[in-house]
Amino acid sequence: MSYVRLRTIVNNRIVTAFDRYPEQTAALKRCSDLFGATGRKQLAALQLSEIDRIQTDRGLAFIDDIERRIKQCEATIKALSKSNANAKRLKTIPGIGEFFAPLIDAEIDDIGRFRSAKKLAAYAGIVPSTYSSGGKTYHGRIIKQGNKWLRWARRLLTIAFQVLRDSRPYDRRAVCLESGSKQSRLS
Repeated sequence: MSYVRLRTIVNNRIVTAFDRYPEQTAALKRCSDLFGATGRKQLAALQLSEIDRIQTDRGLAFIDDIERRIKQCEATIKALSKSNANAKRLKTIPGIGEFFAPLIDAEIDDIGRFRSAKKLAAYAGIVPSTYSSGGKTYHGRIIKQGNKWLRWARRLLTIAFQVLRDSRPYDRRAVCLESGSKQSRLS
């Protein structure tokens, strides 16, 4: 994830440099992928100042290096998750794929640490803040503490808890019956 963020930063830095050349970069805005094969040909054809050309070429080389490292990381994650039973079960949940299944498993660690899905949600930091004073309780926004990698969706985390606790693949009907709803909100 840090490599993807870094790639985005470098992409944005290159795009910002082109803002100084609005007459030449109008064609680039129509390009669907500025950093793909067609977009790179258009980037190479632009008439830029010497320093902007040097910075752009270095940025593109850096993006290529980052892409190579991202692919290496993805291959490593895929290889490690093949032997991980929990990751295989988590991948059966709609919306959780090759990357997030091992991430969730690694961040949760042992599911036995949590007595309920609510405890896991509290660990992830996706519960509302609570303020109590003088016998009155107020609930506010979602708290800032918690595991930043698990904060994206409480329903998915609840389903992941059930899948890991029961050591079984995702089954929409079983989740619906356990949660008391007639239809899964994921469908």
